[in-house]
Amino acid sequence: MYFLQGEEDFFIDKIHDAIAETVLREEERDFNQSIFYGKDTQVSQIIESARRFPMMAEYNLVIVREGQSLKKIEELEPYAKNPTSSTVLVVLYKGKKLDGRKSFAKTVAKQGVLFESKKLYDNQVAPWLSDYARSKKVNLGLHAQQLLVENLGSNLGQLANAIEKLGIILPEGTEVSPKHVEQYIGISREYNVFEFINAIGNKDVKRVYEIAEHFGNNPKNNHPILVIGQLAEFFYKLMMIHFSSSKDKNQICSLIGIKPFFFGQYMQAAKNYPAKTVVKIYSKLREYDMRSKGKNNGGTDEGGLLRELSFYILNY
Repeated sequence: MYFLQGEEDFFIDKIHDAIAETVLREEERDFNQSIFYGKDTQVSQIIESARRFPMMAEYNLVIVREGQSLKKIEELEPYAKNPTSSTVLVVLYKGKKLDGRKSFAKTVAKQGVLFESKKLYDNQVAPWLSDYARSKKVNLGLHAQQLLVENLGSNLGQLANAIEKLGIILPEGTEVSPKHVEQYIGISREYNVFEFINAIGNKDVKRVYEIAEHFGNNPKNNHPILVIGQLAEFFYKLMMIHFSSSKDKNQICSLIGIKPFFFGQYMQAAKNYPAKTVVKIYSKLREYDMRSKGKNNGGTDEGGLLRELSFYILNY
């Protein structure tokens, strides 16, 4: 019994796919694979299917999708205590997890596999993407990696799809550049959060307002909540640089979680924004974060919020 739970769908889907593709051969699936959906299924139906023996195959495969919608899921416990050895039962329990203190969760963990798929922290996404690209033999350049992460955030499914698409299109060994990302994934390298933050760090007023205007006209792809979140992370890193006693390049990169390639960019930004200014900007970002979520907004539209915020940052 594989009970796949948690907030990150990507890992749950990958494990499900691996099991579904390898437990049975294609010609064995008609008689030995059953798929249920939680909202349309009774626990008794799942148990009945799981107790069935395979026909001309080694295993009987039972998959329960949308397990989080299954009523009285704890009624699976008697089966979990005494599972059928020739059945592989897979339950997908997305967005939630079992109460680990209760006997059902303990039984599943003891008798089968209780797997929790956790969301990655923001600082874990880029290293994960780098590893995933390497596993697919895709040579992902640093700027292309940054562009993908800045625009797709922590959506691992979209990031993985982008890497797989690039791996199919580009000849093996080709270093993926921002131009490739723009051409094949549809993410603009001219108007993205990475370029916006870089322009702010350099105090490139014209470029900042140009990108802010583009974001305001395309709020669906560049929502203020996401942009402000990335800005907050950027200025938090500048704060760490200012209050760090170290001047060593490698130590600072390790402290703020960046590749040495971006060290010069962050040090220049730290010069442009002294410590006191960074603290004030960080406070202002909190205010605009709340406004972007509708609190004390005063009727300002999404584009207006980013234009206002850009003005404040550049003029502190």
